[in-house]
Amino acid sequence: MKWIILITSIGVLLTIVFFLYFRIPRHEPQTPTEIITPLEETVGQRFIWGITGTTISSESAHIISDTHAGGVILMGELTNTDIASLTAQIQTIPHTLPFIIAIDQEGGTVKRMIDDDNPGGIVLGKYDDNKFCNTIASTSAKLANVGINTNFGIIGDIGWYPNAYITNRTYGNTLISVLQKTSFAIQCSKPIRTTIKHFPGHGRTLLNSHLTIPSIQTPYDEWFTSDAQPFLDAISKGIDFIMFGHLRYATIATEPASLSPFFHAFVKNQGFTGLTVTDDMGMLERSRINPIETMKQAFDAGNDIILYVTSKESPYDLYQEALLYATSSSEIYSSFQEHYNHIKQFKELKLTN
Repeated sequence: MKWIILITSIGVLLTIVFFLYFRIPRHEPQTPTEIITPLEETVGQRFIWGITGTTISSESAHIISDTHAGGVILMGELTNTDIASLTAQIQTIPHTLPFIIAIDQEGGTVKRMIDDDNPGGIVLGKYDDNKFCNTIASTSAKLANVGINTNFGIIGDIGWYPNAYITNRTYGNTLISVLQKTSFAIQCSKPIRTTIKHFPGHGRTLLNSHLTIPSIQTPYDEWFTSDAQPFLDAISKGIDFIMFGHLRYATIATEPASLSPFFHAFVKNQGFTGLTVTDDMGMLERSRINPIETMKQAFDAGNDIILYVTSKESPYDLYQEALLYATSSSEIYSSFQEHYNHIKQFKELKLTN
């Protein structure tokens, strides 16, 4: 009888220890001395969360810390002073690797730093090379001065159709014009880490991928010799990030590119060594796609980083599901570890605390 009681007690104790070890703290902020398990760090580094407002709320600070997030993207209309304050607050949150502190600063209608009054891509694309480069360099310097280290700002899409959703954000309606300007944008963006989007090209659809998943019928050969070229050139120029669009090239892959193993393997086979990141995963929820399943698909496709800005899902729930998924098989855990190592190497080489 005593042995039965002893064994039962040990079993209960082990259950409690297991729960405490893997639980996700939801209320207490972490301290620099708190031990982070390899699993938590491995999973958390693959998330970037959207931050709104002019200050980091206690809730946002807890989310970043508790999920061991790899970075944040600042959203909304912000002054230079707002951004400097936000980035300083973010840097006080305990972290083991440098944060990716990102922003969408394209110019025109898509800009977060409202003190920077540069026009959108369709106007920038008409600038001569010197003026274009100086404009990009000026924006990059302003971003760096207020603590931003990454701009999701270079549009690699070609504005084929005058009335398409993406056209006013593009650098032009020809391959040559877009190639030329994206190349200069990469060269003139230092010291900011650069991103080209929306791979494999948003220009072939009239639709807004924030509202639906566009289905594009362009054959592979035509795509490769046109829309793919700005991205391939960016790879050759050392682009830091490629953002994958929620765009279905139906004759090439069945899934949207953001969830497509084919398109992720493609950029890797072309020699890309930077980080792949999804467009905002909340956009897919508008197409009534299960958010947890799409997160798993995004991991499986090969994205290094999953971006969440408008999702209705709690970051804690997404993170918890990712923890469970990462440990669901040795193969999946190995993949998570591989992506973590890639992110770690990138950050240690290209970002500073």
